[in-house]
Amino acid sequence: MRKSGCMRANIARRRNDSKSAGRIGLAGVLALAAVFGPAAAASWRAGAADGRLGFRFVQAGVPEEGVFRAFDARFEFDPAHPEGGTACVEVATASVDSGDEERDTILRSADFFDVARHPLAVYRGRLRRAGEALRLEGVLRLRGRDAPVALDARLEPAAEGWRLVVRGTLDRLAFSVGEGDWADPQWIGREVAVEARLRLRPDDGAAGLARAGKGVENGCQAATEDGRDDGKAGPGPFR
Repeated sequence: MRKSGCMRANIARRRNDSKSAGRIGLAGVLALAAVFGPAAAASWRAGAADGRLGFRFVQAGVPEEGVFRAFDARFEFDPAHPEGGTACVEVATASVDSGDEERDTILRSADFFDVARHPLAVYRGRLRRAGEALRLEGVLRLRGRDAPVALDARLEPAAEGWRLVVRGTLDRLAFSVGEGDWADPQWIGREVAVEARLRLRPDDGAAGLARAGKGVENGCQAATEDGRDDGKAGPGPFR
């Protein structure tokens, strides 16, 4: 009888141990799933303090370059699968700096960026996979005109965020940048190379350039609020 009682006690103890092990195993699986499971899309941001937004052009046969000193770039993507992620970049056109004060005054004039009427340029796009590479495909609104712009993109992990490099070219005359005599490619080449090198950090939710007084012309936040952000890069800037 004593042996039977001991056996029953041992069996009961084993059952309890088995249940505990099952609970621990399930908890472990859930913990691993939380750590190694698919990541959700996250919001990232970069401004002038986080990198460089530059351009290169040819003036009278001489290569020249410049930068924009004020911009706000926002991205949303899943780090494990960045393709399909979205981008919106606001650029203060008056912040153009080509290293020549006289030329910058001309660039800000009505013949070029017309900053008095169009203080903001806005690019909206989506990350696409092109073989092993990434492309950023979207539409740029500059000087009140829209045209598609596609850029090669490279995304790498960095401290507390990501490092993004994008490169491409655009036709300045598609945006009527350089009117009148300036439209002649003999003076300024039609093709403008653009390049951005950015350190993306978690989005802090602060207002963009449009809400900070640089102009509200189709800013990123305005496009989202009126429902035009459907993630497509079609003929319009937000369609």
